[in-house]
Amino acid sequence: MDGLWARLLKNNFAPLTVGQFDYIVGNPPWINWEHLPDGYRQAIAPIWIGYGLFQQRGMRAAFTKDDISVLMTYVTADKLLKDGGKLGF
Repeated sequence: MDGLWARLLKNNFAPLTVGQFDYIVGNPPWINWEHLPDGYRQAIAPIWIGYGLFQQRGMRAAFTKDDISVLMTYVTADKLLKDGGKLGF
């Protein structure tokens, strides 16, 4: 277990320290909002609100087909993509 913690910390905090990129290619998780655990939905709701993603339907909508890939796209473009960069999912 001695070497595991350093790897875990490095991997978890790497996105905060690597800067921004000209190109990002990936495959975000495609999990519908209604299938996310309730506690996780509550924890990430402020991020959705911050990006204006709940403005049309409201956070307490009984059913929505938004999925976590929507949020991943916004956060990735905002935090990791340089101005004028290209993002491909």
